[in-house]
This record gives sequence, structure tokens and C-alpha cells, in this order.
Amino acid sequence: MKKEVNRYRWIIFSLLLLGVLIVNFHRMSLAAVKVNLEDAFNITAVQYSNLSSAYFYAYAAMQIPAGILADVWGTRKTVFAGMLLMGISSVIYGLGPSYTVLFVARLFVGVGASVVFLSILKMQTLWFDESEFGTLTGITACISNIGGAISQAPLALMVAVLTWQMTFVSIGIFTVLMGIISFIVIRDRPEDKGWEPIVPESKNTDKVKIGEGLREIFKNKYIYSPLIIDMFANGLFVCTITWALAYLTDVYGLSTTKAGSITFFIPIGAAVGALSCGKLSDKWRNRKIINIIMSCGSLICFSAIALGNHGKLPLAATAFFLILIGMFELMYAVNYGIAKDLNDTKYSGISTSILNTGAFVGASIFPILFGSIIGKFEAAAGAQYAFQKGFILLAICSLIMLIVSMTLIETNCKNRYYEIKAGTFNKSIFKIK
Repeated sequence: MKKEVNRYRWIIFSLLLLGVLIVNFHRMSLAAVKVNLEDAFNITAVQYSNLSSAYFYAYAAMQIPAGILADVWGTRKTVFAGMLLMGISSVIYGLGPSYTVLFVARLFVGVGASVVFLSILKMQTLWFDESEFGTLTGITACISNIGGAISQAPLALMVAVLTWQMTFVSIGIFTVLMGIISFIVIRDRPEDKGWEPIVPESKNTDKVKIGEGLREIFKNKYIYSPLIIDMFANGLFVCTITWALAYLTDVYGLSTTKAGSITFFIPIGAAVGALSCGKLSDKWRNRKIINIIMSCGSLICFSAIALGNHGKLPLAATAFFLILIGMFELMYAVNYGIAKDLNDTKYSGISTSILNTGAFVGASIFPILFGSIIGKFEAAAGAQYAFQKGFILLAICSLIMLIVSMTLIETNCKNRYYEIKAGTFNKSIFKIK
């Protein structure tokens, strides 16, 4: 490969990584301003959960349309439109005079953010070899969760300096500028620069038939196990991020700053998990074993927090398990590779969008379920008992995720679309390799 081509694709990838960092910053930013919102708008625990989930309602609803946009519009136009909407909505969020305005603004932040991750997966498919997909997806998820880490203690510090309103206005302006830069720099495929395609199959990516693509993907029986796993794994992760700070302040009596210094490391753990699992899946040529490890780790961590010392382990142990939860749950990122490998390359945006739909349906549901448990038990039995009940639910969900992981079909990091279409792909769910 020419050095010029190689250098340019890494420039595009790096720019998109910054975009996905901004997306996850917006996604996880609510926990750091929970107290500010309570003071300003007198919101309840359920309202806080709904405000947190508003982003995910929009994000989940937009996933299949976002995948279609990535396949039809391409990465360049799709990312530009998404960043522009996300930035403007963030400014409105910061200036919002009421809870209703905040809710609507956060919905539109979710709409704008919904297209970025799938666009970067599309870019990976067209600019890199399939043997690199797991590693690149791991890097993407890693950087994304660094954005989540910045939205914890560093965001709390920024809010203390600028106020929460001006913080979100500033972030919104920066997001708009990044969208403009992305439109100037990004190209959808090597051919747009006059170069030969890196992936031979990419020559046909302009012939996208949306209805045909959706029918093919949903008729593929192998897609449903990774879809369910992604729904549970991301739901558990987002629920943990959403409620960990409240758990540490309400049960352990920590200040918001002290609790934030612990929750800061949850997305750092997630970044490590995503990066390592992507690299290992490419090295081992195996994604099923990663899912089994993820599910077992999740089950152990949630069970320990829920059952250890009646739901209140020593603080150091709790912090350790919370960080491990971040690491294990983000291993689900390898399943985007499974979705890509099971379907036609030209529909890679749509196929990965279906998994991402499941992931963000989980992200919108789990925090509300958890918040309902807290609201039901906290007043009568206290915070410790209420959170213990919530973590028991998450442990049960981890067990379900482990069972579903056993039903995955291993693709060995190779596209199997034509084998499936020809009826020659007959792997058993009982085989790990």
C-alpha cells in the first residue's frame, strides 16, 4: 500500500476517533451534573433516569436509520450532519429554562450522536482489511470510553469553574467545529481520492438496496444471539455508569467529587476492556470466547457487590469491582465484527446498526428499571437495601447474558456471507472454535 494512502486513512480514522470521544462524553455527562440539575429543576430519581435515558431513546430509535445513512450517504455527510445537530442541541441544553427543554434537547443530542459510531465502522470496512476490524473497533470503543471518563471528574471540575450551563454551551460549540472539520477532511473510500480500493468487495458498495439489505439481515438466524448480548451488556454498563456515583454518595456517604474520582475509572476500565478484546479477537480469530469471558466476569462482579456484606463491601473492593464491570461489559464491542462477518459487506452499516439498536435499547431500559427499584425501596428500607436489590437484578441479567453467549456462532473473524447464502456454513453452537 502506498504510504500516502496509509497515512490518509489514519488521519480520517483519528479524526473520527475524536468524534466518537465527543459522542461518549455527551452520553455519560449527566452523572456529573445530577446535583446541579436537582437544585435547578427539583427533579426526582425517576425524572433523572428519564433524562439520562432520553439520549438512549433517540440513539436506539435512530440506529437502523443511521446504518442506512452510513451505507447510502457515506461517512463524510453522515458524520457532519450528526455532529452539527449534536452541537446545536448541546447549546440548547445548556441554555434550557425548564426540565422539558432539557429533555427535548437531550433527545436531539442522542439523534445527532447516533450516526457517528456506525459511520466509523463503515469507514473501517472500506479503508482497512477485515483482519484489522476487531483491533480497530477495540481502539474506537477505547477512545469512546476515554470520552466517558472525561465526563466524570474532569467534567465536574469544569462545571465548578464555568457553571454547568456554560459548560454545555462550550461543548456544543466545539462539537459543531469538529463537524465542519470532519466534512472538509473525510472521504468515504479510497476511490474518492483516485486510489484503488483497499477491500475488493467495496467496489459494489454504491449499489445499496435498503429493503433488500434489511430483509437479508433479519432472515439471518445467526444475528440474534449477538443482538441480545449487546442489549444486555451495554444496558448493564450504562446502568452502572448512571447510578454508580449515586450509589457511592448515598450508601458510602462520599462527596460528589470523591465519588467522581472513583467513577472516573469505570470508563477507563471499559477502554482497557474494549482495546484488549479487539486485539485478542483478531489474534485468536475467535469472538465467542471473548463473550463468554465477558459474561462470566460481569456475573462475578455484580454478584460480589450485591451479596458481599449485605450490599456494602469495603469501599476499595467496591471501586475495584465497578472498574472491572466497565472492563468486562465493553468486550461486547467484538460483536460488531460478528454482525459484519455474517452479512454482505455493502450492508455493513445496516448490519452493525441492528446490533447497536439492541445495545441502546438496553441502555435506555436498564437505568430506568434500576431507578424504579431505588424509588420503590429507598424511602422505606434505606439506600443500601435499595441498591442491593438493584445489583441483584443486574447479576441475574449477567447470568442470562452468559447463557446466550453459549449460543453464538463463531465466524473466526472472516466474512461468511457467501457461505451462508450457499448453505455451506454449518457451524454448531456447541463449538467454541
